[in-house]
Parts: sequence; C-alpha cells; structure tokens
Amino acid sequence: MMQALMQWLVFILKLPPEPPAPFGEERSLRVFRASPQFLKYQYVMWGIGFVVQCVFLACGLVALIVGMYAAKSTLVSVALGAFTLFIVVAFTVSTVLSLLSMRLHYEIRWYKVTDRSLRIREGVFFVREMTMTFVNIQNIEISQGPIQRLLGISDLKVQTAGGGGATAPHHNNPGQGQQFFNMHIGYF
Repeated sequence: MMQALMQWLVFILKLPPEPPAPFGEERSLRVFRASPQFLKYQYVMWGIGFVVQCVFLACGLVALIVGMYAAKSTLVSVALGAFTLFIVVAFTVSTVLSLLSMRLHYEIRWYKVTDRSLRIREGVFFVREMTMTFVNIQNIEISQGPIQRLLGISDLKVQTAGGGGATAPHHNNPGQGQQFFNMHIGYF
C-alpha cells in the first residue's frame, strides 16, 4: 500500500527518474543514497515539531469546545462544532501528507560521484539538482548536531568557487527554516 501511494505521488508530482551520471570516467561512478539514519533524523525533527503543534492544537480545540458549550445560540454552537471537526480533519490530513512527503524526500535523494565531479539531487516539491566539478571545490565542512550525533550521522557541506547569490526559496530542509537555493553549496 505504501509503495503504491509513493508511486502515485511520484506520478502526480512528476518527479524525475534517477539523475544521469556527472562528468567523469564512467568506471569511477559511485552512486550513494541517503543513510536510513537520515530518515530517522527527519522523523525525529518532524516529531519534535509535531508535539509542539499538538499542544497548540489541543489548546485551540479546548477553547473552541468551551465556546461551543458556552454559546447561547444553537447556530453558533453548531458552527463552532463544525469548525472544530474541520480543524481536526485538516490536521490529520496534513500530518499524513507531511509524513509521506518526508519519506518521498528521502527516496528521491541521490548522490552520484565520479573521478571528476559529483551530482546531488534532492527535493519533492522543489527538485534541486546540481553538478559540481572537483576543480571548483573550495571548501568542505562537516557539521553534526546533538540528534545527528546520537544517530551517528552528520552533514557534509561542499562549497565551490563562484558568486554564491541566492536564487529561489528552499523549504526542503526540516528544522532549518526558509533557505535559498545556492548552486555553489551542496549537502551530503
């Protein structure tokens, strides 16, 4: 069922297939996928946000239910009840969709490396694919937060020479807020 739903989402979102190999010797091509620990990391970060949202939702629902019973008019009471039901259904649907998109984000992530360059593809709603040649790489940085440390993973940031201007909103990294595409920075 989950696989069929994922295939349906890939079709609906018109996600591209596996990216082509980057420049370099064909025999040197290595294909990497994100670690299963990365998916666990995404779930943990999502779970932290989910708990916070549930607290706010519970407070809002209590206020709506109190208002519904305190309303002197039946019409107001029914309207508040319908609104409460709508919020619960919308929250449930958005929770399921966010979990599916997170899993799809993990499945769509590709890393291809040859002897001369690397190619990174990521994203579900905003697909980002970049190729970096090793000649242009100026900096490599490894960072690791406390949750990543517990899971035994880290981020590898690769920077190339160039302008470094931001071009488009990037919402695919959970927990990092709004970022901008920078075609001179890639993350493994």
